[in-house]
Amino acid sequence: MELFNKNLLQSAEIMDTLYNALGDYKPKKRILKVDYKEKGIDKNIDLIIYQHPLWDDKALIEELLKVYAEQRKEIGFIMEMDKNGNPIIALYSTRWYLEESMNDFIKEWRGDRK
Repeated sequence: MELFNKNLLQSAEIMDTLYNALGDYKPKKRILKVDYKEKGIDKNIDLIIYQHPLWDDKALIEELLKVYAEQRKEIGFIMEMDKNGNPIIALYSTRWYLEESMNDFIKEWRGDRK
């Protein structure tokens, strides 16, 4: 199972090359997996974001939440990934996301997942 869109990672290499010319002022590349709800339907997307060098995690998360809310989407979980598509750290999670994930886990463990 592919954890992250490898084509997206390869495309980002072009942007990395362009941004390297900025030296110390280059944006920080963040490889993210975002789980969200749109009209009650669970969805997820792989994102590569180039973050302003002065922004911290809180600023990035606040901006993502704002942008998704403007699109009437509700973010439940944001995971940062490494360049190989492996999870590094959970940056954001909501209670409903954790509850749904735990309920799915229990259903699967019991064998009654449909």
